[in-house]
Amino acid sequence: MWRMLWKSALVLASVSILVGAGPAAVFSAEFTMKCGTPGAATDPLTKQVEWGLKEIEKRSTGRITGKVFPASQLGGNIQMIEQLQLGTLECTNGAVAFLSGAYPPVTIFDLPFVFPENPEVTRKVVKEGKTAQWLLDDMGRVGLQGLAFHASSYKQFTTNKPVRKLDDMSGIKFRTMASPILLEQFKSLGANAVPIAFAETYSALQTGVAEGQENPYWATHKMKFFEVQKYLIESNHGVTVTHVLASKKWWDRLPADLRKIVREVFREAEEVYWQENQKADEEAIKIMKAAGLQFIKLAPEERLRFRKATEKVKNVYINRIEKGKMLVDMLEADIAAFSK
Repeated sequence: MWRMLWKSALVLASVSILVGAGPAAVFSAEFTMKCGTPGAATDPLTKQVEWGLKEIEKRSTGRITGKVFPASQLGGNIQMIEQLQLGTLECTNGAVAFLSGAYPPVTIFDLPFVFPENPEVTRKVVKEGKTAQWLLDDMGRVGLQGLAFHASSYKQFTTNKPVRKLDDMSGIKFRTMASPILLEQFKSLGANAVPIAFAETYSALQTGVAEGQENPYWATHKMKFFEVQKYLIESNHGVTVTHVLASKKWWDRLPADLRKIVREVFREAEEVYWQENQKADEEAIKIMKAAGLQFIKLAPEERLRFRKATEKVKNVYINRIEKGKMLVDMLEADIAAFSK
């Protein structure tokens, strides 16, 4: 009798352990998904992939488990993209500007004044547009699996002199990346472009090697550029678009049902990312104004002059990128369609 009761207790205990442990205990992980990000622990980029990996693990019932490595623990943006191509890292995210070396067509998102000042339209174009989907599908040829593009925030100029009209840009030395699109942007505005590594921007502004820079509010705050600048010009001249990428080698091993889950999750992560960015921008604006940074909003007529002055930047893209004209036309069609 006691032996029978003892065996029954063992069976019940075993069942309880399985039920209590949940689906992940029933299905052991078939795939791991390390995701490296340049963002700090509290950065919107980190929040995005944290949410994404938790959802993927839940929806896959533990068949995919993931871990986030923030603050460039696995290398800088470019190094992590190279690791994806080699198959030694499964996932990364970051600004598309850092993807341009491995996949140049993505620089279409860096064209100045191409996006409308309507954030909801811009979000839809970046997330759902035909241009974005074409790029995500095409980058497989360079060893990358595109999962999603998300709009971050509009870019603003900061300077050490007030800029209220186009002529005020003349001769200002702006820090930028060594990108043909961005170099031509500043040239078309009458300014001077100085290619400087992002990590060296603060000291360049502090010493006068550069006199201005461009970034979203939150980045200007996070990197403390406002400490060595006097004015922020609210120009909304560009949008910081970010990517979520997977390794093509890793992706090709996933069964179709898991691919579907990963794609869907990172498309949905756009809302998480957008809300985190909005909070970061609001906090940045409040802190920078309190610190004495002076905000100048470009008048509509002056912003129109800025936009017209930079229209020829599209030609740089078209002349340098195979199928560049097709992509520019496609992006403009997306904007028109989502603006209706």
